[in-house]
Amino acid sequence: MTTSDEQPPYSPDPMDALTRLRNPATQRTDPKTQWLLEAGLAAISTSFKEKRTPAALPLNVVWPTQERVIACYREQRGDPKATRGLLDHRWRTMSDYYFDLLAWALHPGHYASHRGMAQDAARHVVGAGDLSVVARGIALAELADVFASPIFRMKLLICVMEPVAPAFHHALARYYGAATEWWSEAYRAILLAAGLELRSEIRMETFAALMSAMEEGLALRYVACPEEFDHDIEKLAHSLALGALALINGATAEPGDATTLAEYLQRRFGRGDQS
Repeated sequence: MTTSDEQPPYSPDPMDALTRLRNPATQRTDPKTQWLLEAGLAAISTSFKEKRTPAALPLNVVWPTQERVIACYREQRGDPKATRGLLDHRWRTMSDYYFDLLAWALHPGHYASHRGMAQDAARHVVGAGDLSVVARGIALAELADVFASPIFRMKLLICVMEPVAPAFHHALARYYGAATEWWSEAYRAILLAAGLELRSEIRMETFAALMSAMEEGLALRYVACPEEFDHDIEKLAHSLALGALALINGATAEPGDATTLAEYLQRRFGRGDQS
């Protein structure tokens, strides 16, 4: 949380993330700049969904060409006269456009729905009659948000770069840092209402990162092998909810309980030897 005198850790305006514009002072506020970025994301989404011919390479470059961005722009804006000059006026090269496209898409201010889910989570969980049902609902909403945009797949492609380009690394780090902050606040409120606290060796940031990693890991598994979940995102959400509940169970303790996670598990596993 920040006081009125403190600056928030990120800007709520995703347009502030753009650094490769020819004239940032004026072009960030130009609606056509955002429309061109939306067109780029639409083009990437389409490329991921296109069926490959038998002769096509299984992995195609996902970055859209200048022509494809403009084609999507024309379709989205109903402007058949739009030309590549719209891009040339704002970005010197397509590489500049790609950097801004990723930074804009990953900027925390662009993830209002994700942040909103984190802010609403505590309200839904506290006082819930059936925690498992609420957990599945939150998991389903989160996964639907993950699959609704091309960013998840883009992140996977970026992370296999060696090394990750500094601009991409900065955009990803900024997003994950903000997401960890959002969810840490939600988990802190939930545990407080339940009269629980994290075990001493588990930091809240670590707990939030583990939750996010579990979500993205299961999402990756679904993308790679949806038949494992019968092509049903609700079954995927059920698995995520089970994992979240299991993590909460092991990571928390009653206030004043100094038992570490290792000691807690040793007690449970040791019961069989003592009977």
